[in-house]
Amino acid sequence: MLKTVKGQAAGLTKDQRNAFVAAYLGWAMDAFDYFLVVIVYSEMADDFHVSLTDMAFLTTATLVMRPIGALIFGMWADRRGRRIPLMVDVVFYSIVGFACAFAPD
Repeated sequence: MLKTVKGQAAGLTKDQRNAFVAAYLGWAMDAFDYFLVVIVYSEMADDFHVSLTDMAFLTTATLVMRPIGALIFGMWADRRGRRIPLMVDVVFYSIVGFACAFAPD
C-alpha cells in the first residue's frame, strides 16, 4: 500500500502538492484551534462563571452551525467565485479575534 501512495504522490504536479499541503495545514490549524478550547473547558467555565453544561451546549451549537455556514458560503463561492467569500471569512475572523482583546472579562 505504501508503494501505491508514493506512486500517486509522484504523479502530482508541484502546484497540486502545494495545494494539498496548504489544505492539510489549514485543516490541522482548524483542528488545533477547536480542540485547544476543549482542553481548557473547565478553566474557561470558571473564568466566565458558566457551567460545564452550558459550555458543552455552546460547543454543540458551534458544531451544528458549521455546516450551515459552509452551505451559505459554499453557494456564494459557487456563484461568485472563491476569492471574495474567502476574503470576507478571513476579515471577519480577524475583526472578531481583534475585538476579543478588548473583552472586559
